[in-house]
Amino acid sequence: MESIYSRKIVFAILIILIIEFIVGMWLNLFAAFPQFNFSSMMNFMASGSMGMLMLHIALGVILGILGIALLMFIPERGRLFSIIGLISIIIAGINGLFFMYTGFSNNYYSFFMALFWVISIVSYSMVIQFTK
Repeated sequence: MESIYSRKIVFAILIILIIEFIVGMWLNLFAAFPQFNFSSMMNFMASGSMGMLMLHIALGVILGILGIALLMFIPERGRLFSIIGLISIIIAGINGLFFMYTGFSNNYYSFFMALFWVISIVSYSMVIQFTK
């Protein structure tokens, strides 16, 4: 029974990761980020003036919650890749925060956010293979 729940959660994670990628690419290519310093960043976020950015952040939080929930249902044979996927999502989120705190100007953080997105996609795809 736990394998049925875990597969549904993994499919949800993979779909949300794809949506997260699309929203992130839209932000990367089309959004004009105003230059902010650290103290005004929270005011910018609270204003909701960047709806796509808020969606991107919300999807990341949902991914983290689903990643934690998956650990409760995952069979032992898929647990390692599930943990790697969750850690990758967390690291991608941290890099996203750092990217924001640098005024959206340090592209290394954006690169590492994308890199750990790839690692999470691969990890959760492996979970599907191990929970057949």
